[in-house]
Amino acid sequence: MKIREVLATVKHCNSGWQEQKLVHILFTDRDEKYQLLKPYCVEYGKNVIFSKTDN
Repeated sequence: MKIREVLATVKHCNSGWQEQKLVHILFTDRDEKYQLLKPYCVEYGKNVIFSKTDN
């Protein structure tokens, strides 16, 4: 398990509102080989969709 601090663009689908926020993402070794994944975000307490090419 690895933890990374990233500046992510958080997009809310229903309202179209977005913000940039510094968050901590928990990755596994298996996640390293994918570009689009669903890791655990500590600040939100749930899994989020994460694109490594956009963030």
